[in-house]
Amino acid sequence: MLYWSVLCQCCQVQERQKNHGHNEFGAEEEETLVRRYLEQFKEPMILLLLASAVVSVFMKQFDDAISITIAILIVVTVAFIQEYR
Repeated sequence: MLYWSVLCQCCQVQERQKNHGHNEFGAEEEETLVRRYLEQFKEPMILLLLASAVVSVFMKQFDDAISITIAILIVVTVAFIQEYR
């Protein structure tokens, strides 16, 4: 009786492996630092600031556009460094 139980379990294991694959985790691709840095630009506040910089350029207020862009770069860089730690 024990032999039949072990044999039945082996068949179930093989059937499950055939249907679902082996019990393994796929190796995740590690994000590069550049990609992590660029991901910071998807934040809603950053997008809003970028839009205001573009509007400033269209209105020919280049000083404001440059100031906003520098502020964006500073905020994104600080956020990236904090996240990287």
